[in-house]
Amino acid sequence: MILAVFLSGFSSGSTTITTQRLEDPSEVSGTFTVIFYGKAGYSDPVTAVFLDREGDEFELVPRAPSWAFERKTGVDADDALAMAKAFVKDHRDFHEFGIRKILSPNGNPAGIEVRALYDPTVYGVRSDLLWIQYWTENGRQIYFTVSGGDKEGNSFPSGLPRLRD
Repeated sequence: MILAVFLSGFSSGSTTITTQRLEDPSEVSGTFTVIFYGKAGYSDPVTAVFLDREGDEFELVPRAPSWAFERKTGVDADDALAMAKAFVKDHRDFHEFGIRKILSPNGNPAGIEVRALYDPTVYGVRSDLLWIQYWTENGRQIYFTVSGGDKEGNSFPSGLPRLRD
């Protein structure tokens, strides 16, 4: 069922969008729309933030119910990155940040993804608990879905299995 929801966003004319690790935070410049995703509860690890650069040729569009995300527009780069980090860091098993550039079909940065990487001793050797998928259908909007699961589409049950408390 969940896999069907993800696949329903794709059409034969869609293009997969890739990401790349952000090595230099000074690359984050300009004004952004900040999209806060998830945080359904205190211990919800399915949480990420997306920075959509305002005024560029692409718009980041969450494929999720409106209650699952919130937008804040007109945020300068330093504040946007600080807000993103504060949002994803607020989890008891937070270990470090995973920050990636979202690349447009031509390879230019179209946005920034900020997610928490969790303590690997809590959830096993895996510290990245999210599967985030990006694609475009029209060359102007980059759609994304977020799930707590793996790239094979296997969802984690609510309350991820914890190895320790």
